[in-house]
Amino acid sequence: MISVDCSFKDAATSDYVVIGVIGVKGRKRYVLNLVNAHLDAAATEAEIRRQRDVHRVSAVLIEDKANGPAVVQRLKINVPGVIAINPQGGKVGECLRPLRNGNLGTGMSIATPLGQSHS
Repeated sequence: MISVDCSFKDAATSDYVVIGVIGVKGRKRYVLNLVNAHLDAAATEAEIRRQRDVHRVSAVLIEDKANGPAVVQRLKINVPGVIAINPQGGKVGECLRPLRNGNLGTGMSIATPLGQSHS
């Protein structure tokens, strides 16, 4: 599954967008990838599509705040499994919420979207 916490803009002073990819095997949860970057709505949508293609997930949870409603609306046109959620617990807390009810595995990687470099 993918869990997304959106922001309003991709400006350097804006909050980061957090996109977490969580794998589930039995009762275990694995953080497969974590994207933390300044993204606007279009770039957020593109990164969600890229992560979905790479990890072959069936559910995409997107916060219903900031740019979230616009991203949800656009993705729902042709991406199955997109669900708007009410955020709780801040960027990382919300993104990792799907991990709370299971055992956390290792193997997390930090990704930078669309060829950008870490700063």
